[in-house]
Amino acid sequence: MRKPTDPLARLAGRVDWLELVMGFACNCRCRVCSSGFLDPQVRLSNEELATWLERGRKLGATKVWLGGGEPTLHEGLARAIERARSLGYRQVRLQTNGLRLAYPDYVAALRQAGLTEVALSVKGWDAKSHDGMLRREGAWELVGRAAANVREAGLRLEADVLLTTPLLPHLPGLVEDLARRGVERLTFWLVSLHGAPDDDAVTRLVPPLGGLRTPLRKAFARAEARGLAATSLHTPPCSLAAEDHDRYLHSAKYRLLVVVPGNAPFLAQESPMEGGEYPVEPCGKCAVRKDCLGLRTDQLRLFGAAGLEPIARAPRNRAAPPRARRRA
Repeated sequence: MRKPTDPLARLAGRVDWLELVMGFACNCRCRVCSSGFLDPQVRLSNEELATWLERGRKLGATKVWLGGGEPTLHEGLARAIERARSLGYRQVRLQTNGLRLAYPDYVAALRQAGLTEVALSVKGWDAKSHDGMLRREGAWELVGRAAANVREAGLRLEADVLLTTPLLPHLPGLVEDLARRGVERLTFWLVSLHGAPDDDAVTRLVPPLGGLRTPLRKAFARAEARGLAATSLHTPPCSLAAEDHDRYLHSAKYRLLVVVPGNAPFLAQESPMEGGEYPVEPCGKCAVRKDCLGLRTDQLRLFGAAGLEPIARAPRNRAAPPRARRRA
């Protein structure tokens, strides 16, 4: 009898990154995050983590991204990191709210297991704004301690900054703050309504694409002045200033396979958070359409394509997925 065909076999040699959503449990209740409304008991078991790490390597992945929920709440995190390194993954990236990384011994244990880099999720520009978004008092202070511990451990430090309407005016100052904390790379993520609660207060956090150009130009300029790499996701080139068109990070460039507990795996660019629609204006005559994931449904529903214009010429490519720093 013929063995059933592996549905992922078509991806062999086409995957660089494996993202493992370790579970939905979290120690925060972020106002815009779907994990807070999912069953915290749902997670990848230690056996499933090991199996997926092996499958990822067979597909060609050499980098693994551990996320959630909040991955530091999974008791098998260090074991998964050790397993990843033993299988030959060169980069092991932890995306986290940073609360548990405020404890040096915990960071040291993850470093010993083989962790190479940490991406801290940043959702505000100061204690009041960040703690308010996470609905967790003291979170900003813990993130600061986490950043210091990560740098002390010799790990690469990055920041994933969530773009919301109230944060946009504070972007340049936030970039300065993160640079002083030792962040080496910034990725700006545009807040999405996908999976978020149906709440007018949450909807008001979503900025229109046409309003991102100036705030992001200032942020990118400040990052460049401080020597920080900086790119943005979910922000099509037409929403950026001309000199920033190449900073748009098309998620397909990660060649990333996402594994979520209880669901079929999918490529990052297939997520509804990434894009998907190409209205005639401005997409019909745009020179970079083939390198753009299009506009998200929530953006079109809220704002249409106001403020967006087709791009006449494709820019050189500067945006690229994060690279590992050689470890001592």
